[in-house]
Amino acid sequence: MPAPSTGPRPPGARSVLLAVAALLAAACLVLPTGPAGALLYAMVACAMPVGAVLGLRRHRPRPRGGWVVLGSGLGLWAAGACVQVLPWFAPTPAGRWWLWDLPFLLGYPLVGAGVWWVARRTRPRPGVGGVIDVAVITSGVSVLTWAFVVEPDLDRFGQDPAGAVAVLAYPVLDLALLALAVGAGAVSPRAAVPLRLMTLGLLASLTADLAWRLTGPGPGGQVVVVAFLVSFLTWTAAVTHPAAARLRREGPAGSVQLTRLRLLALGAAGLLAPGTAALQLALGREVDPWTVVVGCGVLFTLVLARAAVLLEAVGAQAERLRWLSVTDELTGLPNRRSGREQLADRCAPGAAGRPVTIALLDLDHFKRFNDTRGHPAGDTLLRECADAWRARLPPGGHLARWGGEEFLLLCAAPVEEVDHLLSGWRRATPQGQTFSAGTAGWDGREPVEALVARADAALYEAKSAGRACTRHAPAPRGARRAAAG
Repeated sequence: MPAPSTGPRPPGARSVLLAVAALLAAACLVLPTGPAGALLYAMVACAMPVGAVLGLRRHRPRPRGGWVVLGSGLGLWAAGACVQVLPWFAPTPAGRWWLWDLPFLLGYPLVGAGVWWVARRTRPRPGVGGVIDVAVITSGVSVLTWAFVVEPDLDRFGQDPAGAVAVLAYPVLDLALLALAVGAGAVSPRAAVPLRLMTLGLLASLTADLAWRLTGPGPGGQVVVVAFLVSFLTWTAAVTHPAAARLRREGPAGSVQLTRLRLLALGAAGLLAPGTAALQLALGREVDPWTVVVGCGVLFTLVLARAAVLLEAVGAQAERLRWLSVTDELTGLPNRRSGREQLADRCAPGAAGRPVTIALLDLDHFKRFNDTRGHPAGDTLLRECADAWRARLPPGGHLARWGGEEFLLLCAAPVEEVDHLLSGWRRATPQGQTFSAGTAGWDGREPVEALVARADAALYEAKSAGRACTRHAPAPRGARRAAAG
């Protein structure tokens, strides 16, 4: 039997594809503008659909339909890139935008549908805060896009409506995909790697289209080429990533977290409206004041709405923490801390003259019950006892889980009434279970710790007497001497 190989593993198909695409991209940037660079540019674009097919075959990601639609859209983008470089090899007819713009524009809805299809299965739904985040980032980028891309081309509608629509469709569709990426939670550091790569690819596409509009058509502009190549490579890495087969929903609906990265993105988006005006002034362009006014107004309103949602979430979390600090999570009863606070209030110096009686209850043989029936059954018994006793709690009474199988009963009643109440509780205790109890009455001066210690001693006496009974603690020594005197 041959020994297993201990040498380095050969690179996988994904590594080979990404390495070849990266080398072609580097060569495209090094070569001077011409047919060779254009051919390499198209070959890098073709890595996207090749990677989509490779990822589907090797990783079998779910949902499969979403990845198929996404790969089809990337294939159309690759086709558009191939047609885009044809002028370097053959003359193209007038109105050539139909040849290479159309595949790009048709690819957008497919890519968007694929990203949405995949993201809806692999992320928590954003909730109100997530929707506002999408609106903030999209609105900020929209101001920049309107000022530098859309508004300068508005005059073209009268001369070449079809061409103007084609030019303006790119930033509009890029903004739609950007909104989808932010809504997918991909700006969160916890998002899956394929989703983060998709977001990087979308941002690179938007950068490329903005640079295309500012520097002129064709892959001759170096910024345009770099941005498009980054987009091609990141999309290829996303659709071939092994984590695509393990994408799962990461949290419940509305569980969008305001992480540092998300906060940085929101802050940058909020500065885009005044930043656009500053950039126009720096470039010597005329500033449209209404664009800045409307953009700042919309962003300010959205930021206020996001702050309101955040304050509401903080308030809900604070209330939840307060509830957890005074509530026993298993039974829903007040916990020991809450019981002590209630006891301190009832036995305050100004409360003397009103009857106060406490009782410590302990379920009999609870450890044996747990050992024979299991801890889940023990938890169920504790919940059922809490529900049964709470339903029979007198007005002004307070029942708390003191710890383990012990409970504290606090009543504004004399000891005799509490003894009668406990007799009824024994008959209502579920599953035929019994409990022992020790009671103690407050004399108006005794410290709370001493009162609890007397009730605990009476409880121990009840257990020693055979359990399933109640024992009353004698009055403290000072009270007995005062009564004798």
